[in-house]
Amino acid sequence: MISATSDPGYRSSRRLLRDYAKTALESGWVVVAADAVQAGATLEDEVPLRLALNSAALAVLRKQWPGGGKAPLAFGGFSGGAKHSCWLAAAFAKEGRTVIGLYLAGVNEETLVPAAKLFGVLDASFRRIPVFLQSGKGDEVATPADHRDVVSKLKRAGFTNLRLEYFQGTHEVEPGPLRSALDWYLETAGLAGSQPVSSPKRPALADEFPTDHATPPGQPPWQT
Repeated sequence: MISATSDPGYRSSRRLLRDYAKTALESGWVVVAADAVQAGATLEDEVPLRLALNSAALAVLRKQWPGGGKAPLAFGGFSGGAKHSCWLAAAFAKEGRTVIGLYLAGVNEETLVPAAKLFGVLDASFRRIPVFLQSGKGDEVATPADHRDVVSKLKRAGFTNLRLEYFQGTHEVEPGPLRSALDWYLETAGLAGSQPVSSPKRPALADEFPTDHATPPGQPPWQT
């Protein structure tokens, strides 16, 4: 599940999906993103709206892919979208979904622990979820020090699977490290090399609805 920031001009999670889709599809994953019809222009772009949009997106996916209702989930985003991803991961864990990874790129604030506490899911299992952080060495919005601070706070909260990788860049989307993150999630969940479930019957990157999902051609996915 891909989430964009709430900043004006950059709110479209569907647009951000296109930045990550190639890397995710090559790893055999389904990627999903959802926007409000007006891209949040006249709505309060807060956690309840994001939760409603993503729940609706998964409901649509389940109609075309019955196995999607039980598939494990990973959440990721850039900048403010990374913060939204933490809240969504906790919310879906509360609903009983299996969360196997978080991808936090360009993030300058730790929101996973407050989210998990609010939804009552901060247990040993949740603390084992792999959290992959990505930082641009020249990022002045979400600095490398900010990322190290997020890692430090997660460690103090008892999270045990944490990785922080840097790249030569600023506050920008860089999908390169996503591949190793996705492989790590599957390995940690004990799914690496296992037989995937059948995929949804839907063209990649369809545009007829404000919900997008992309599926790897000729290769069934692990998750949404």
